[in-house]
Amino acid sequence: MKSSIQKYKDPAGHRKRLRDLFLRSGREGFPDYELLELLLTYSLPRIDTKPIAKALLHKFGSVVNVFQQPNERLQEVSGVGPKTITFFRVFQDCLIRCTEVQVENQRSISGPEDLSAFVGIKYIAGYQTAPISAITYFAEVARIEKYKNTGKYIVYFKNRASKLGPVKLSGKDKGLAPQAPRYTTFRRLKSAKTIGDVF
Repeated sequence: MKSSIQKYKDPAGHRKRLRDLFLRSGREGFPDYELLELLLTYSLPRIDTKPIAKALLHKFGSVVNVFQQPNERLQEVSGVGPKTITFFRVFQDCLIRCTEVQVENQRSISGPEDLSAFVGIKYIAGYQTAPISAITYFAEVARIEKYKNTGKYIVYFKNRASKLGPVKLSGKDKGLAPQAPRYTTFRRLKSAKTIGDVF
């Protein structure tokens, strides 16, 4: 795809229009490819980023999936090199840092809309109520994809789930039994002795 690596003849005007439109309307005024196109302009200042953005979405399906790809998969797209991959990783880690702050404020995930916002999800743990009430397994997340137009998501694991703990619900954890998806850090999960230590 030669157009993705050719120098852009007049980036200033188009990019300024993109930036101005984004500042006025936010993401609601942008299709996914334009969001990604605008983001790419900060790592590729002299290249037409629209073909690269469209190629990434065509190959991986969504903005979330783009950020969840390993480096070697991203490099399969013409125009994506170490500079862009580094930019993506720094951007992604900034988002993860934001979610960690939300965790400290005890924010919970109440539905799939919240789940889709947390692009930094790395692990999922399972809570059971019988024969004991405890978190007993966890798995590393490979990617999360929407399932058609159902409002549901498919979670793909990198490997089989691993045993954990058990991290039991103790008598002091009244009201903390997970009733819906909750968000925490992997460090807190791994070091927890009871559910109260996790959340």
